[in-house]
Amino acid sequence: MKKSNLSTSYESHSNTAQTFSRIAPSSPAEDPEDRFDYFLSVVLSSITRHDKDGVLVFVPSYMDFIRLRNHITELNLNAGFLSEYSSAKEAARAKSHFMSGKNKILLYTERAHHFRRYKVAGVKEVMMYGLPNNPNFYRELVEMPILNVGRGKCTLDEVQVKVVFSRWDALKLERIVGTAKLGIMMQDKGNTFKFS
Repeated sequence: MKKSNLSTSYESHSNTAQTFSRIAPSSPAEDPEDRFDYFLSVVLSSITRHDKDGVLVFVPSYMDFIRLRNHITELNLNAGFLSEYSSAKEAARAKSHFMSGKNKILLYTERAHHFRRYKVAGVKEVMMYGLPNNPNFYRELVEMPILNVGRGKCTLDEVQVKVVFSRWDALKLERIVGTAKLGIMMQDKGNTFKFS
């Protein structure tokens, strides 16, 4: 049976550390709150505690983007924001500040990527707040830190891709990891799945 391109999105970057973390909201209505809490308590605290830089946070939903932007702004973190509503000037400034290290975090929406297909320089780590609706975007996002490695800005060992998902993301996840891995990732007792 021929493999589809969609089911091998993560395999095409098998040298890149990719970690999928499962959250367990009991209903679709609870998913946004559980995801936000997980991001604040686990992801954002790790970024600030370890003083990481070059972290691209991909956010599929504009509503989630606004919520995260407001919270990060309140915390006064060095972060930039890039959405479909960013002007060309705002986008250029956000990318420039991120590339130079002035901003350690860059929030980036799926619709901005859909319309503009930015290849953001300075990315060392990709954090996906949620899975992209378009599975091709997964591969494109994973390629961003690989470009940094090619430019000598970081090593392959520093590159990481982290993805938050729940069982309500099953269709999106299947398009990226394939049916066989989906079954394991949805039913296994563990909540963390690493590929490299």
